[in-house]
Amino acid sequence: MSWKWTEGTVLPFVEQINLEFRNRRKETLEKLVWGCWALWCERNQRVWQGKSSSMQQIIHRAQSMVDGWSQAQAARRVKVQRELSAASSWCRPAAGKMKLNVDAAVRTNGCGLGWCVRDDRGRFVAGAALPWPGSLSPLSAELVGVREALSWVKDNGWLEIEVESDASRAISEILHGSSCSLVGFLGEDIRDSANYFSSISFCHIKRSANKPAHALASAACSMSDLRSWFYSPPGFVISVL
Repeated sequence: MSWKWTEGTVLPFVEQINLEFRNRRKETLEKLVWGCWALWCERNQRVWQGKSSSMQQIIHRAQSMVDGWSQAQAARRVKVQRELSAASSWCRPAAGKMKLNVDAAVRTNGCGLGWCVRDDRGRFVAGAALPWPGSLSPLSAELVGVREALSWVKDNGWLEIEVESDASRAISEILHGSSCSLVGFLGEDIRDSANYFSSISFCHIKRSANKPAHALASAACSMSDLRSWFYSPPGFVISVL
């Protein structure tokens, strides 16, 4: 989207806004939001201070806002670990870090979310099973699982973690997502949450390397509330650790 507004073209501008919101391209929406904000600031300046700017000045101001926003977001982007192929077996995290495995199970009456935390010696540190009401797509459920797991581990004080999921589309959305949809917003939530951690990475693994998280997610489907385990895993997880 380029800035091509001219004096006296209010109706075409409104029509352009409607068109771009229907197309829902993230970069375009950002420009529209900051463009509207620049117009609102101009309106307030004219009403309350009796000052006015030319259309080119308003456009320049809006573009500066867009550039500042983009630079700020780029600076906050999470550095992530990438692998050429998904691991088929679980591996210990780097020294001093925790590994967080996450999974989701989708049923007709809701979803189950599960996650497992292990240390750099491979020992079970914690796990949780969280039932999630309502209907979610498998991809949305996986992303909700990662978001809730990150919040939970942050509350427990583990700030150097490696996150793994067997949902390749979920990991791709976290790393590269830009869609203005529920999935896109969930990915943005996760990227925002990741900034609270001193060290974090996101990796895709095969299901065979994610069995404890899968067992917890499946068990969550028959629960009514969050259940957590610390240092001593439940019996149904011991067999798949």
